[in-house]
Amino acid sequence: MWYIGIPDRLILLPKARVIFVELKRYGKDARPNQSRWIRRLRKLGFHALVVAGATELKLFINQYITR
Repeated sequence: MWYIGIPDRLILLPKARVIFVELKRYGKDARPNQSRWIRRLRKLGFHALVVAGATELKLFINQYITR
């Protein structure tokens, strides 16, 4: 079954860390159905976020991936 709006990237890291990421172009926002999925996933205890543009992507990588 396909779920419209679920974040397009699933990041699996050591120690069972899971992050859902919706990638957007710089200046673009998540669509309403994408925002609903982000909220649902957060309520379930997952890290879920929107990353918009190259600068935010670099910050995301530095914060979550390289530590």
